[in-house]
Order: sequence, then structure tokens, then C-alpha cells
Amino acid sequence: MKIRTGIDGLDEITKGGLVENSIVLLSGCGGAGKTILASQFLVNNAAETGEKGLFITMEEGRSNIINSLPGGLKKTLDQNEDKVWFLDLSTIRQLSSPDANKDDIASSVLNVEIILEIIETWVEEKGIQRLVLDGIASFGLLYEKSTEFRNALFRIVAKLKALHITTIITTEINDQDRLSRLGVEEFVTDAIIRITHVSGRRYVEVLKMRGSDFISGRHSCEITNDGARVFPILKPGMDIPKTDTRISTGISGLNNMTDGGFFKGDAILVSGSAGTGKTTMALQFIDEAARNGKKSIYIGFEENPMELKRNAAGFGIDLEGYEKKGLVQILYNIPSQLDPNKHGQEIARSLEGVERVVIDTISDYDIVCQESGLKNFLNNLVILFKNHNITSLMTVETDELMGITTLSNQGASNIVDGIIMLRYVEIGSEMKKAMNILKLRGAKHKQEIKEYEITSKGIVIEDKFVGMEGVLTGSPRKSITDRVEKFFD
Repeated sequence: MKIRTGIDGLDEITKGGLVENSIVLLSGCGGAGKTILASQFLVNNAAETGEKGLFITMEEGRSNIINSLPGGLKKTLDQNEDKVWFLDLSTIRQLSSPDANKDDIASSVLNVEIILEIIETWVEEKGIQRLVLDGIASFGLLYEKSTEFRNALFRIVAKLKALHITTIITTEINDQDRLSRLGVEEFVTDAIIRITHVSGRRYVEVLKMRGSDFISGRHSCEITNDGARVFPILKPGMDIPKTDTRISTGISGLNNMTDGGFFKGDAILVSGSAGTGKTTMALQFIDEAARNGKKSIYIGFEENPMELKRNAAGFGIDLEGYEKKGLVQILYNIPSQLDPNKHGQEIARSLEGVERVVIDTISDYDIVCQESGLKNFLNNLVILFKNHNITSLMTVETDELMGITTLSNQGASNIVDGIIMLRYVEIGSEMKKAMNILKLRGAKHKQEIKEYEITSKGIVIEDKFVGMEGVLTGSPRKSITDRVEKFFD
């Protein structure tokens, strides 16, 4: 049986919470948020279910702990002071000072007995159901041998299980590769949760949970006014609906090139350098849905919402009006401040009733996603959209203005269903724009390279480049047939 942790997101990655009557090791570096997370385990559930909890601190003073809690969490604690108690045993640290009698094993045993007696008394008198032992490593400093500390922990664990109490034990680590401070704690507990604080970002990782499945990986965590909040890694399901339904691209010429539009639920990548019209195409894609009463999400990084609305109005697209009607939701993010897991969860919570999603541009994910995890992140986003039968259009920035172009360095080209390439070409000392469809799964798309213009009504696709070859190389020239005919003429 599982019991909820009361921590937003943690119950999701533990698939329902902690196993009842289990002993959980919560390890992390100083300042990572262990004490806050452990406090929430007691406080939030006291508020939600009335379960009583005891927080025993062996290292930091009681007043320091309570005063350091976020304002919202402290308020909840004040409202449930008859259900949650903080007990200060931090004076036990004095026994590990250089003046302590290390040869007096009896004092170590006595302290174990004291701890066990305290716990049992509180359980019997107050009806404690949840317990936190904060700073267990300080207790371990009483022992010269790890075997002695391990035996003491085994005694504590055995008593807690006999009392049927679900417990979190916290320990501080200085080395991110370690699971505990003294190298003993992880062997006597049923579950291990590690919280890390790296480069200003916090992550929560479940490493072990006996008797239960969990979502592995590093999940994002932030400390808010109400306490810790966890943002799980996107783990979309594999139930992908199949459909032959077509939806309009919003550009009549592109509908013709795609033989009727995109398949509903497909993921389309639009690749091009700056100024080729990627955002314009994305806006027309959104506009087509809104004009038919369908909802869309626009995920943007380059232009803030005010700029985006202004630029859309220049093409006759009333983005602000659509937003007020609830037909378009704009999710704007500053790339350098983006947390991929939090971002993914924000998107996932916004997909109800949505037909189309635009991401403009996935190139900005390079800033926050490590190379090894970028492709997985994009792949999970695509699958998430497919789970909801949502058609997605993602833009990607290319460096080359003309010449041979690399589609993207995000590894997205093989996880999407269609690729549209936009590029500049020079013809007769004049810069023109060319569009072609590199792939479109399941559709017999046009192979021609079409010229297009960006007008006051958006992208308008014109005729293909007749009698020209080498257009995509950026060095178009008359075709060999035309050159031979001109020679004989």
C-alpha cells in the first residue's frame, strides 16, 4: 500500500507515494532542500489527512528549522500545530566532540535506547504515523566503527517497522557520487531519494524503492513559498491514435504541395535561416485553427507575446483576439531561464482540447538541454503531442543563408513526420525564397522546389523554378537542356 508524500510531483515519480511502513533515505548536499522536503512530508499530510507526524532533529536546532521553512509551509504548520511536532536532539552532537569518551560503548548504546524510547513514547501518546529523523549522520559520529553504527541503525529501523511508522531519514553528502555521508545509511533503508543542487538548479532522483516501481531519472525541483515542488521528466504513453484525417496548413499553396494538408497528429519540422518565414508559417498554421474555432498553443522563445501579437497583426492575424477567446495560448519562455522538466510539465498540463501546437524555435532548447538529453526531450514532446492527437509544427534555425544546409543539430529530423525547408537563393542578382518538402510520411507530396513570397497576407507560394537547377545549393543556373538549346540557337 502507498501513502502520499504530499509533495507536488514526488507522488507522480514514486507512482503514488511511499510504501507504507517503509524507511526512506533522503540524501543531498547542504542547502539542497532536504529539511524542507522532509517537513512537507509531515505538514502537508497533517493538513490533508489529519495524520500526525514527529520531526526529530539531530543536527540543526528546532527554531532554526522552523524559521527557515518557506512562508506558506510555515503557515500550514502553524495551522496544524496539534498534529506535527518538532523535537530537538541536536545536543547529541556534543557527544561526538574531541572531549567525548569514545571508549564508552555504553554511552552509544544508551543513546540508541534513548532515541527508541522517545519514538515509542511519542507514538503511544500522540498517535504518530509519520516520522522524520533529520541529520542521522551526526548520530553516526558517535561510533568509531561503521559496523557499530550499522547495528544501531538496524535497531532503530526494526523498532520503526514494529511500530508501523513510515519514516524519512535525512543525511548530508558532500560527494554527488555518494548516497550517504558515512556509507552505511543506504544499506538499512527500503528506499533512497537523492536531491542535488547543481549550478543553481535542483534535481530529485529516486534510486531505490523496494516493493514499488518508480520513474527513474533526474527530475527538476524548485523551492517555492509552499515548499518543494517536483517536475517529473516527461514520460508519454505509447498509445498513439492512427488517423487519415487531413488538416489545412493555413497556406493554400502548401496544402497543394502536401496533397491536402498535414495528417492530424503528425509532427512537422520547418527548417530555415533567419528571415525565411518560419514564424510566419507558424502563425498561419495557428490562424487556420482559430478561424475554425479550434484551440492551439504557441510556445515561443524569440519574440515576447507583445511583439508576437504585433507582428501577427501585420499579416492580418488577430492573435490577441484569439487569446482572449481562449483559442490560442501563448507560452513564452526566456531560454536561459528554462528548466526542461518544468517546461515539459507546463506543456503537458495545457493540452486539453488542443488541436495544434507550435514550438518556435527548438533551436533554443540547445541552451538548456545537454546534448545527450536533447533528442530524448524532443522525442518525448512529439510522442506527447501524438498521444493527444495534436498536430505539431516545430521550427529550427539553420546557420547557412545559402548553399548546402544542415537541417538541424537537434537530431529532430528523424523523429518528425514531415520536413519543410525554407531557404534563400540568388537568381539574376536578386534574392528569392525557395521552399521544398523533403519528406512527408504517408503522403504523396509534391517534389518541386517552389518560389514563395512573404506578403501582407503571409506566405504566398508561387510557381516552381522552371528551367533552373542547383537551386538548393544556392548557386542556381540554367538547366543543361536550356543551355544546349541556347547553344544551338
